[in-house]
Amino acid sequence: MALLLHILLFKIRIFFKLSTELNAKNVFKHISSLIVFGGFSLGAFLFARTLTTYLLNEAHLGLFLLHRFLSMLLFVLFVSVNVGNIIVSYATFYRSRETEYLLTKPVPHVNVFIVKFLDNFFYSSTVLFVIVVSVLLGYGSHFRMPWNFYLETIVVQFVPFMLIAGCIAVTALMVLMKLAHRIGVGYVVAILSLLYFGSLFVFFKSTNPLQLVDSVMMHYPHVDQYFAFLDPPFVRFLPNHWIAESLYWTMRGNDTLAQRYALFMLSMAGVCFAGMVLVARKLFYSSWISSLSLRHSTEEQSSMLQFLSLSRPPRMEPQASVILRKEFWQFIREPSQWIHFGVIMLLVVTFIISIAKLQFNATLPAYLTVSYLVLLMFDAFLIASIALRFVYPMISIEGESFWS
Repeated sequence: MALLLHILLFKIRIFFKLSTELNAKNVFKHISSLIVFGGFSLGAFLFARTLTTYLLNEAHLGLFLLHRFLSMLLFVLFVSVNVGNIIVSYATFYRSRETEYLLTKPVPHVNVFIVKFLDNFFYSSTVLFVIVVSVLLGYGSHFRMPWNFYLETIVVQFVPFMLIAGCIAVTALMVLMKLAHRIGVGYVVAILSLLYFGSLFVFFKSTNPLQLVDSVMMHYPHVDQYFAFLDPPFVRFLPNHWIAESLYWTMRGNDTLAQRYALFMLSMAGVCFAGMVLVARKLFYSSWISSLSLRHSTEEQSSMLQFLSLSRPPRMEPQASVILRKEFWQFIREPSQWIHFGVIMLLVVTFIISIAKLQFNATLPAYLTVSYLVLLMFDAFLIASIALRFVYPMISIEGESFWS
């Protein structure tokens, strides 16, 4: 434990020392971050407050439907955090020079694992967490909630919610690394893709939002009743459902039920973290050894892409060829780039499948307005994701060459 605390404190000191150095690079970086993330946060806050007010006061959907829509958005967030942690964890655990350095020192590999997991968790989830907090502030401002509501919701629910997604992702990654050593990386990627596509398909097929709206509106104007019998049985075991239920009962004034779901979320986060550490005791070091052989085999297979090698003569105009090859290898080299691309494409395909059967001509005006709002919200989310995940990080990916 002493070694673990020593490493964590040392990393925190390095982070603050590098971040607080007074130079042009840090000043520009902090100002840019404040403008970009501040703008997105303000936009998310205003959009969440406006949408909540419209759905409740104008569309009269009621608290139950509002929180079921919130549960669906939280499920997408959970999958995004989970997928992002798997790929970013691969770079953090199996491609990081710092991990190699620490494993050569007399430090238990479990301590190295915990340090790198915390490093990975805060690195991969910070942007999404900022957006979640902004949306929560917009949602709570409609109900005029006190300041302690936001603090309790963030600490007791959203942090454990994202921690559960991260723990499941890292645990699955260690198992997949051992499995990839036996059956190959291609089969593992295919299995993982099928699992994610299958889970998204089953979830949205079972929780069809339009069918849910139709079922609730059959009881109009009594739409504020609790229609839990409309929920598929399996959703009660999902973390996104626990947060939605806790928020729903908070707004209904039943703090006992709300706290029950919050404590359950907190307990499950502790269980997932403890289970991840137990798995790491058995698999982390051996899976790291397996990654070395996988890396060697991957480098041998990269000969298939030699036509994009920077050392080969160009087959097109030289400047265009250099830019194309540079962008390709930079995209392949940085795991966060292609996983974000994969997540965005996954969300786009899922959304297209979900709206493919919508009948806009036969829809009531209120439902039509909600449908267009959902489309607009997804477009805004997609544009923000592309800007945050591709354009803005390019400065850090370019490295020192950007500042020259």
